[in-house]
Amino acid sequence: MNKARVDFKLPENHKITITNEWLLGFIEGEGCFGVNDVSVNFTLAQTAVNRDILVHIKDYLVSLFGDNMIISLIDYKPNKLKQNPYTKLYIGKSNHTAFLFISLLKDLSWLSLKRLDFIYWVIIYILVYEGKHIPPEGKDIIGKLKSKMGIQCNINNQEISQ
Repeated sequence: MNKARVDFKLPENHKITITNEWLLGFIEGEGCFGVNDVSVNFTLAQTAVNRDILVHIKDYLVSLFGDNMIISLIDYKPNKLKQNPYTKLYIGKSNHTAFLFISLLKDLSWLSLKRLDFIYWVIIYILVYEGKHIPPEGKDIIGKLKSKMGIQCNINNQEISQ
C-alpha cells in the first residue's frame, strides 16, 4: 500500500504510544516467531525510515520487564539492488526473555492466524526448555509444529538440532 509513498516525515509533535493491544496488532501484522538450533526467537523488521517504532517497542518492553528483557536492535544494509536498509528487533538471547515475552502475549485477544504460530512457538519453547527436543519423539513433534507455522518470514531460522 505504501509503494508510491515518498514522504515518511511525521509531524514534530507526533508521539508514539505503545500498549499491549497495539503491540499485539503490530505483531500479528509484522511479527515472526522462529526456531533456531536449540532456542526460540522472535523478530520484527522495519525499513530504516521506521526504525523509531522498533526503538519505542524495545523501550516499552524494557519498561515492563526491566533489564530482564534482552532485546537487540540490528541495522542491516541492503544486500540486493532494490532492497532498502532495514532494522530488526530481535528477542531470543535467553530462555528467560522468551518466557517474559510469552507471559505478555498469552492472555491477549489475538485476531489473526498468527495466534497458531504463537501457540506452536510456545510448545516448541517448552520442549526445548525441558530438554525434550533431543529425543527422536521431541524432534518429530517439533518438525510437525514447524511445518504448520508460517515459516515464510524466516526460513533460515527453522532448523532444530541437538
